[in-house]
Amino acid sequence: MVLAHWLAQRTRQLARTDWEVVHELDGASLADLPLANGESMTLRDAGVPHVVYLFQCDCPKCDAQRAHVAELLESVPAGEVVTATAQPAQLSPGYWGDLGSSIAQPVGADSAWLAAHHMDRLPMMVFVDRSGRVTKAIRGSMLAWSERSVLEELKGAGAG
Repeated sequence: MVLAHWLAQRTRQLARTDWEVVHELDGASLADLPLANGESMTLRDAGVPHVVYLFQCDCPKCDAQRAHVAELLESVPAGEVVTATAQPAQLSPGYWGDLGSSIAQPVGADSAWLAAHHMDRLPMMVFVDRSGRVTKAIRGSMLAWSERSVLEELKGAGAG
């Protein structure tokens, strides 16, 4: 079993689709996402789980997977998707729209808050339950993920 795990990790690394589960975020509160403009976005009390995709505008890995992540997030109901950049000043007005995607424009997250809460190494996809608690956080390439795997994680977050 250890060898299979090692081989799977090595294969993802060689294919540049390596990702890791960020266990230090398990159960952490993401009920409110602080924004760079001083406001915050509430993720609890919406009655639904959320997928939060965090990225940076100058991140090669983020850029390389932008179209794939757009496809993944389009499979999720619109009210359950939040995308946020740690660099709102560098965000182009049509980040998702340039791809023909209907995903809402990313918000500008408070980068100092993200760093203080172990969310400063990006890209990251975070699954948040109805109460605003993180059920799973993935850091790295999402290229190996499918729409089905995202929906299954979201469904698991909804059960919490």
